[in-house]
Formats: sequence, structure tokens, C-alpha cells
Amino acid sequence: MNSFSDFFMIKKLSIFSFLFLSISGLIAQEYDQISIGAEYVDQTYYSIKQGTIQSNDYRVWDISFSTQGLQDGGIFINEAAHLNADSQLELFHVPNGDYNQNVIIDLEAWTQLYNPDQNWQTGAFNTIADENNPLDYGWGIYDPSSSVVSGRSLYVIKLRSNTYKKIFIESLDSEYNFKYANLDGSGEQFISISKSDFVGKTVAHYSLENDQLVNIEPESWDLLFTRYMDYVGDGNGTFLDYSLTGVLSGVNVQVAQADGVNPSDAMESDYIDLYTSQVDEIGYDWKSFNIGMLQWSIAEDRVYFVKNTDNNICKIAFVDFEGSMTGVTTITKECNIVADVTDVANSSLTSVNVFPNPASNYVDLALDFKSKTAGQISILDITGKAHVSLPYVFNSGFQSTRIDLNMPTGNYIILLETADSVRHLPLIITR
Repeated sequence: MNSFSDFFMIKKLSIFSFLFLSISGLIAQEYDQISIGAEYVDQTYYSIKQGTIQSNDYRVWDISFSTQGLQDGGIFINEAAHLNADSQLELFHVPNGDYNQNVIIDLEAWTQLYNPDQNWQTGAFNTIADENNPLDYGWGIYDPSSSVVSGRSLYVIKLRSNTYKKIFIESLDSEYNFKYANLDGSGEQFISISKSDFVGKTVAHYSLENDQLVNIEPESWDLLFTRYMDYVGDGNGTFLDYSLTGVLSGVNVQVAQADGVNPSDAMESDYIDLYTSQVDEIGYDWKSFNIGMLQWSIAEDRVYFVKNTDNNICKIAFVDFEGSMTGVTTITKECNIVADVTDVANSSLTSVNVFPNPASNYVDLALDFKSKTAGQISILDITGKAHVSLPYVFNSGFQSTRIDLNMPTGNYIILLETADSVRHLPLIITR
């Protein structure tokens, strides 16, 4: 059996043996628990595909610097604080301040700054920028002729030890250059942080307490369970800054929030227009504290659809929050993972993605081949019946193929077969 069609037959038999499990895994709901520790002492990085990646004591860093692109210059303060913390970090802008002079504490004249929690390019240090000046980074001004951001603003930061430091961001080109010292100028440190040392990371973390970089961020994560500051209404029309426990999204992770729904029935296809990359879209308000019952309540009619950069999509519902005793959050997770599995090594097919998914009338396959390749695309249901089976000759390079769908609502597998590989990708069809 050396023919191309014989190869397909062998591959279909081998794949069908796990076809049912693949489809079952696609729609299975699983529970997951994420902890930030008793009294909220940790921050936890989470992958919608892998679960918890790692947890770190939030106190190991104080400020962080965005590292995603050449032009981003976001600088953040660590707003996390455990429940009974005596002190937490506070950042102040000193108007007309001069780093080279001794600084006298004057909290009434200074403005306290917070992270906006809208994206990973704008932190607390950036919030004093002139909104009408695109060259204004807050802490500095960008010069298009030199591609350098030059510092202009003085800040004072109160550390958790209740000591104060003055800090001045001097410049940014391919690296951040900054200095900080005690208010009288003693204990001065000069620091450079190169973005090239943090490729694949969102930010570079730095500890002012220990005068060192802190490498705590995993290279791939979707959600960050942590504590942060936000404005919360007191019920009387006044909004105050509170330290809250919540969830922030990673770079290019999109979230769609669906309210007033039965979580088990909500379909991602109904909410694709609600996707946003705002960092705090999940935030903290999926829970509230019931004073009468002295316990946390969960918004039971809400789900979140989370889509990451690998085009993995999960429907997430919060079902429990244990509070400061354990710091444990319980979620249900129902994932439609756009798989990219190769059964044969050295495939001519380098990548394939399926969209939309769930789909209704058609589905598009985005494909990239190293060389011209003959193949076949089939769509199978849970019984193994092929509803679509089409031969193709794929050209070298990137291309897309649209397949019309005439099948009923259900769960399917797309089989993409070539002479050197087989890919199987879950597909949901909704009518």
C-alpha cells in the first residue's frame, strides 16, 4: 500500500481510535482552583490551556517596565498588598521637583499615582502625560529625531518598609536608564534594563528594596490572579481607592464578558463583538462580599470567554472564592482548543488555524506550507462519518481555504491529511 489514498486510509484508522476522546475533551467542563495564598501574599500566573504556571510572593518586586515593543515605555508600580499589610507601595509625582536636590516630604502637595489597569503599555509613571501630546510618556518626552525618550519628571516612592526613595527615569531607547536614592541623595543607584533581555516577557520587574532585577514572569501566560488598586463606589456616590483581589489579562489576550446568562448554555459565537483587550475586563467584580451572611457571593449569571494569542478559547465561570483564609478561587473551564498536532515529524505544513470556531455556515482554514503539497480535508462527526471529504493541492506559503458547512449543530473533527502529516482540529457547529 504505497499510494497516497492508502496512506489516508491508514491514517484515518489510527486517528479514529481517539476521535471520540478528542471530541469529548473539547466539550468537557473541568474545575480548577487558583490560589494567591492565605491573606493574599502571592500573585499567580495562569494559562487557560495548562492551568496554574507559577505563584510568586508579591513582595519580591516594586516597579516594572514594559518590554513588548520598541516604542512602549510603560512603567508600573506594584499595587499588591496582603490583607493585613502594615504598609504598601505608594507612588507620588513631585511637581517641579529636582532630583539633584534634597527632597522634603510633602504629601499634601504631591499627587499619588495608580496603574490605570487598561493595557500593558501605560503604568502609574505614565499617568501624568498630556493626553493631547502623543510624544508625552508622562515620565519623559519622546524625540522622533533620535528615537529616545528623555526623562523630565521626579517621583517619590514609599516602600513597604515605610522608607522613601526619590526616583528619576533618565531615558529610554533600547534600554531603560534610571536612578534612585534616599531623599537626601544617599544610597544612590544607577540602573539600566535592556528590553532585549526580556524578549517574550510583558514587563521587567525590579526590586527597589533589594536593588536588583527580579525574573519572575513566565514566558507564556494568559491571566494574572493578584491584588491591585481600583476605584470602587462607597454606595453614596463617592469613589475611593481600594486594594482588590482580581484577575488581569495578559498581552493580546482578549476577554468577552457575558451577563444575564445560564453559564452552561452561553455560546462564544453570541459574544464575539464584546471581545476586548482591556487588562481588567475580568477584574474583581465577579464576586461581592455579603455582609449579612459574612461570606463571598459569586455572580452566577456571568461567564467570560477568554481567547489567547494561540487562538485557544475557554469559557470560564467563577463558582467560589474562599477569601483571605486560603486565597483560593474556583472556576469551571470549558475549552475549545484549536489544536496544532502533528502525527508525523518534519511536516511540510508549518501552521494551521481554524476560524470562526464555533462556526455556522462556513469555516476558514489558514494554512502555511513549506512546499507545494497534495492533501485532503475531511470533517468527521462523533460516529466517524465524513460529512466533507475534499482533495486539495496546497501551494507553498500562506493561504486560506473556506469550507461550506451543511451539517447540523454538534461537535466535529477537521482532519487535514498530507503525505507527511495528519492534523486534527476540533470544530463546533452551531445553528
